[in-house]
Amino acid sequence: MLFSGIKERMWFVMMMGGYGMGYGGSIAGSLLGIFYMLIPLLLFGLIIYWAVKAATNNSGAAQQKPKPSPVEIAEERYARGEITAEELKTIRHNLEKR
Repeated sequence: MLFSGIKERMWFVMMMGGYGMGYGGSIAGSLLGIFYMLIPLLLFGLIIYWAVKAATNNSGAAQQKPKPSPVEIAEERYARGEITAEELKTIRHNLEKR
C-alpha cells in the first residue's frame, strides 16, 4: 500500500488538491489570487481619479483673472490718491510711446 496511515493519506489529499488554498494550492496560487483581487481595485481607483480630474478641470473656479494693463494700474493709483493728475498724464504719454 502506498500510505501506511491516516495522517499520511490526509496529508496527500490536502497537498494534491483535496483541501488546497485554491489556484493550485501553492504560494504562487495565493499570490495569483491576491493579484486578481487588486485588478478591480486598481481599475476602480483609476475611474475615481479620472472623474475627479475631469470635474476639477471643467469648473470655472480654476480660471484666473487677467492681469491689469499698466494704464489701468496707473488709473487705480490715481483713484486712490497715490499719484497726481499730472503724473497720470505723464505715465499715459510714456506708455503710448512704446
